[in-house]
Amino acid sequence: MTERRACHRTPARGRVYLTFDGRCRAETLVDLSPAGVGLDASVRLRPGLCVTLFVPIEGAEGWVMCQLKGRVARRTRQGRLGVALVPGAKDARHLLRAHLAAA
Repeated sequence: MTERRACHRTPARGRVYLTFDGRCRAETLVDLSPAGVGLDASVRLRPGLCVTLFVPIEGAEGWVMCQLKGRVARRTRQGRLGVALVPGAKDARHLLRAHLAAA
């Protein structure tokens, strides 16, 4: 298998809110990077689907909900979802970068 990720992913844990097609689901966070998010998901989403993620991030002033716009890049039969963050999206990606830099 070849590596397709643009950036190194940092292992992470917790719940993430995933919204798509007017639905909202709580899924399990597996890893984070400035370019994407890995999830263990109970929902089957097709690659290419636009999603919005709400990721709780601990910052200098406590916990904040980081809103990220992405697109499903891949999914596995075991329920793993890879979500690529959409370049240029107006979201809270600066919070994610600060969190990863501090990790």
